[in-house]
Amino acid sequence: MADIHAARAAGDPCQSRRGPGRSGESTARAANERGYELTIVTDAITDTDEGAHLNSLTAIFPQIAELATAEEVLTALDRVRPRHGHSLGIRS
Repeated sequence: MADIHAARAAGDPCQSRRGPGRSGESTARAANERGYELTIVTDAITDTDEGAHLNSLTAIFPQIAELATAEEVLTALDRVRPRHGHSLGIRS
């Protein structure tokens, strides 16, 4: 519980809304219901319950979002990086 309180005190919205080790399914559902287009970075989420995590990844998230690994997201961002010398600052 100390980690949650520290995260809240530091202003971490993910920790304060979901708590540690949650996949963010309710956050993704809420964003989808509000019309946001989502990309869920599958190797950057987890859940304290492995069954719930697998259900989110296989049954829920594919219906409401595009799924990608962190490497796939970084590669896609590299493709859209401005050509005039600016960088998104994600990779060196």
